[in-house]
Amino acid sequence: MQKEFVTYEIALKLKELGFDEISRFGQETSLYTKERKHTFYANYGFMGSGLSGGYIYAPLYQQVIDWLFSKNLLYLYDPRKNKVELEKEVLECLKKLEYIE
Repeated sequence: MQKEFVTYEIALKLKELGFDEISRFGQETSLYTKERKHTFYANYGFMGSGLSGGYIYAPLYQQVIDWLFSKNLLYLYDPRKNKVELEKEVLECLKKLEYIE
């Protein structure tokens, strides 16, 4: 399942651009630590008060693809693309967003 999450670099860029969707799996939230390692945090309450300690949310590629569609930056998505191609396409869309906003 690890390959379904965006890389730390993409997650950081998304945070800077205002992406704020939380990846929840039952009572766990998908995060990156300040050491850039992916982890799950068991949050038995609502984790909406923000993150501290260098943690950032680690979204799924599908969440990012949906978000890019909503920003009209991604028009067609080919699910047959491998992870390297997908990362490249997402990063190019994020670069466009930087120039727009």
